[in-house]
Amino acid sequence: MSKDSEISLKQKRQFAFVSFLTFVRAPLILIGGALAILNAFKPSNITLYSALILMILSAFTDLFDGKLARKWNVTSKFGALADPLMDKIFFAVVFPTATFVALFIYCKTNSNELLYQALILLAIDVVALLRDHWVTFMRVVGSDFGAEVKAAFLGKLRTFIGFPIMIFVHWYLGCQIIPNAIKIGQIVPLVLEISFLAITIITTITYTKAYLPYLRMAGPKNK
Repeated sequence: MSKDSEISLKQKRQFAFVSFLTFVRAPLILIGGALAILNAFKPSNITLYSALILMILSAFTDLFDGKLARKWNVTSKFGALADPLMDKIFFAVVFPTATFVALFIYCKTNSNELLYQALILLAIDVVALLRDHWVTFMRVVGSDFGAEVKAAFLGKLRTFIGFPIMIFVHWYLGCQIIPNAIKIGQIVPLVLEISFLAITIITTITYTKAYLPYLRMAGPKNK
């Protein structure tokens, strides 16, 4: 086998491993979300912390797949598109499951604290979903005009802080129904959730400004 073939085979293996890290984020967070819901019905430390560990592992894959791809020089358009897709899947799971858990606990305890949590989580879920669809729409429009709008710093920051915030929220919610678990007040999770909601709205405005010229170009032409 030639040296060039060996290098090619090595890069293929490296690319396969990086792709695995990217795509394993989905099953990890899906199982973690399912365990979070199971913990609402049958609370236990084992179930809760198993869910949290899987969520943490899912979040950590986002830190390493891109770094390894650049280190090994196996970056690709495929990976650039797959990574944000997996991020969206992460948030598409953690927000609805957290909302469900908060509402479930509210129904059991009739605690206004959990009702407020459920409402703010629902707001985040709706706004985040609208934001992602809107940004996707703008990217499709921009692609027709060769737009190269890179991910904004605030967009990357939103993803980066969103992972630990939602893992913390799931820990907070899970502890509410486990006897003798650590209990904290609602202020900390509410502040974190509102902060995430705010940065989601801000990034929506930022991306809209960046794509506005292309949206105008897609409109009717003056004759």
